[in-house]
Amino acid sequence: MRALRGFQMAALAAALWAGVAFAGGPEAGDIAADAKAYVHFDTALIRKSAVLKAFRADMGATNPLDKTLETLATFTGFHLLDDMEGVTFYTTTLKEGEGVLLIYGQVSPDEVLPHVEAFPHHATQAYGEHKIHTWFDEQRNAVVAGIVSEKLIMWADGIDRLKAALDVRDGKKEGKYALARNYPKGALFGAGVSDVPAFATKPDQQVFALAKSFELSLSEDKGSVTAVLTAGMADAEQAGQVQQIAEGLKAFMALNKAKMPEVAKLVAQVKTEVEGVQARVRLERPAATAFGDIKTIQAATAGKAK
Repeated sequence: MRALRGFQMAALAAALWAGVAFAGGPEAGDIAADAKAYVHFDTALIRKSAVLKAFRADMGATNPLDKTLETLATFTGFHLLDDMEGVTFYTTTLKEGEGVLLIYGQVSPDEVLPHVEAFPHHATQAYGEHKIHTWFDEQRNAVVAGIVSEKLIMWADGIDRLKAALDVRDGKKEGKYALARNYPKGALFGAGVSDVPAFATKPDQQVFALAKSFELSLSEDKGSVTAVLTAGMADAEQAGQVQQIAEGLKAFMALNKAKMPEVAKLVAQVKTEVEGVQARVRLERPAATAFGDIKTIQAATAGKAK
C-alpha cells in the first residue's frame, strides 16, 4: 500500500503546484479524445522557475513539497521534480481516483522496476509490445496497473483503463484531447475540464455549470508570472455576460477595499477579455512575489487578513 501511495502522492505533490523527444506541454496524442479533464505540470520548467525559488525561500529547506518528493523518491526510484520532464493526469469519468497518470522523462528501468516489483501481490502480463505490472492497492481494495519504459512511466487505477490508455498512445484509439491541444507554450502548469456540468454538481457550484469548459494555466516569462482562466461558453453573448460579471466583481472589490486591501489591489490588476465564445481573466505578477500573493488571498478568504 505504501508503494502504491507513492504513485498517488506523485500526482498530489504535483497538484500542489502545483520520451527523449518530450518537451514543453502535454503530449495531446497520449490523452484520450473522450477525456473529460486533464492536468499537466512541466516539471522541467518548474524546477528552474522563480516561483519555486520563491516558495523554497519562504518555506525553508524542510518545506512540505520537497519532503514529500524525497519520500516519493524512496518508494519509486526517481525524483519527480529533479529527474522527470513532465507529468500529466487525465480522466474520462471525473470520478474520484479514476484516471491515468503519465510521467515523462529519461527513466532507468533497472532502478525503478525493483520498487514496482516490491508492491503487494505484484504480477506481470503482456499486452501487445508492453509489459504490464499489476499490484494490489489495499486502500482501494482493487488491483491497479502500470508500465515502466525508458521514456515513460504510466499508471492507471485498473488494468482495463491502463490498456485503454496504451491503445491511445499506440494509435489504436483516438487521442489528441481538445483542451490539451490548447496548452500555452512555455506554461509551468495547465489544466482543463471539458464537461463542466458533470464536474460542478454541488449546489454552490451550479453557477459554473453554465460554462461548457474551463481552462487554467500558469506561465512564467522574464521574471513575471501570468495566470489565465478561460471559460468556454455556449455563445458569444454568454461570454460577454461572463466578462460583465467579472468586471462587476472588480468594481465591488474596489468599493470594499478597506476590508481586504491587499486582495483588492490584486483584483484591480486582473484583466478581462472576450474572444468568440471564450471569456478570459488574466493576472500578471512578478514571479518573486507570486507565492506571497497566494498566501495573501488564502489568508483573506480564511478571514485572517489584517
